Amino acid sequence: MGIANHRTWWMMARRIVARRMVARLVVLSVVATLVVGALPASGLSADPIGHRLLASQKRTPAGVTGQLGRLASTRNAYHEMWEHFRLRGERPRVNWQRKKVLLVTTGESSICPLRFEKLGVHHENKTFRVKAPSSGDVCTDDWTPRTFVIAVARGSIPEGKLNARVNSYRRVWVRRVR
Repeated sequence: MGIANHRTWWMMARRIVARRMVARLVVLSVVATLVVGALPASGLSADPIGHRLLASQKRTPAGVTGQLGRLASTRNAYHEMWEHFRLRGERPRVNWQRKKVLLVTTGESSICPLRFEKLGVHHENKTFRVKAPSSGDVCTDDWTPRTFVIAVARGSIPEGKLNARVNSYRRVWVRRVR
């Protein structure tokens, strides 16, 4: 076999392999799309629950540089957590027969503060989902704290260990405080 024939054979072999790889990638992407589309909606979103935003401040506990979550079950715990999170102003009133108070600290861009929209809970993985989109389109990549204080209906809180997630940030453990 001459050099020219050898090169032609080699180029044809490479084209066949390339076409097979492309075909496999197409099949894999179609399968992945079908699998993701078949996931139950409960795995992707949270059920809405009764809540009321009590406060949203650019404050965090001393020495905390990341996310933090607490769930106050009593008036005394609420007062203690208000001080611990170094929140300012008068504490909003809470009906303790019907509500508990969730405090979640996260980070935001200094020029694009987060705006609280709603709270839900994913019961299967016991995670509070806080939806708080950024208020701007072009934001700086710095980190400033933001604490949301939310009154949550007692009956909608799952038993056991709890987590919270603000937007798509990592999940943070929520410690219950009595």
